[in-house]
Amino acid sequence: MPTSPFTPAAAKWFGTHHGVATAAELQRCHVGRKALARLMRLGVVVRFARGVYVLTSAEPTLEHRCRMLSCLYPSGFVTGPAAAVLAKLRRQPRTFLVDICLPHGVHIDPMPGVRFRQSTKIRRDDRRRRDDGITVASAPRLAFDLAATTRRSTTSRSWSRCVIAAW
Repeated sequence: MPTSPFTPAAAKWFGTHHGVATAAELQRCHVGRKALARLMRLGVVVRFARGVYVLTSAEPTLEHRCRMLSCLYPSGFVTGPAAAVLAKLRRQPRTFLVDICLPHGVHIDPMPGVRFRQSTKIRRDDRRRRDDGITVASAPRLAFDLAATTRRSTTSRSWSRCVIAAW
C-alpha cells in the first residue's frame, strides 16, 4: 500500500489556513518538492501562483481568497470592506472586491475581483497577521481606509467599532 505524501502536519495546516499554503510552509510541514509534485499529479493540490498552492477541495470563501492574496503579496494587507467583514464589522456590502494595499514599487498584474491600492506609507503597525495566515489592516488603518471608500453613515459606525476593537 503506497504511503501518502500528505503529512498530518500539512493536513492540519491546510485545514487551519483555508486550504492555501506556500512552498516554504509546506516544507515546514515536511512536504518536499517530490511529494508536492505527486500531490499535484493526483489532483489534490493545484498551483495558484509561483510558490502558492491550493487544495482543490477548498471552498472559495472570502477567507480563502484573502489567504491566497496574503500568500501572493506578503508585503501587502487586506483592507476596505473585505477586511471589515473579516473583522465582523456590521453594515458592510455583501458583494465587493477584495482591496489589498501594497507598497509602491511592487509589480501588480490585474486580477478579477481584486482592487489594488498602493501606498507610500505602510508602517509596521498598519497591519497584523491573523492566526489563519491572512494579513489584514490594523483597526486604525482599517478605519482610515474605510473612510476613503464607504458612505459617511457606514464609515462612522465602522470607525467607532474599529476604535473599540483596537483597545
